Amino acid sequence: VVVPRILRRLTVRQSIETKKDLKSIMRVTLEGNDGLVRDVLILVRLVGLARRASEGQPSPHDAKNTVTEWGEKFSDLPEQRRSDLWNIFAMWDAGNSGQVNPMELSQTFVIMGYEEDLAIKWSQSLLQLVDDDRTGNLTWR
Repeated sequence: VVVPRILRRLTVRQSIETKKDLKSIMRVTLEGNDGLVRDVLILVRLVGLARRASEGQPSPHDAKNTVTEWGEKFSDLPEQRRSDLWNIFAMWDAGNSGQVNPMELSQTFVIMGYEEDLAIKWSQSLLQLVDDDRTGNLTWR
């Protein structure tokens, strides 16, 4: 009973082996790796921004200027980059509410290996930097 199963599996594996498109597999693998590198770079920049934001307390007026300036830059980005940023926002938005609160954002830093207290501090500082509507949340609009 065991031998026929092994033969069947080997036959299926051999038939699949001949149909692989190695170029497509390589292309998909490289695209996946490129996406991971882009995401890591964005997160590294986020850590740097969080550190700088925690050093000073931006005013609501500064937040409005920051959001306006970044909104203009966002509009000029290629579609792929805008999509990448949207996907990161969607990952942070655990409740799927269209808003990211400090606790949701701090989980990103915790996952990256930072202590929870520091993660919360950085998250609050980052949100103050861009909280132009004073909700205490990051809103996608």
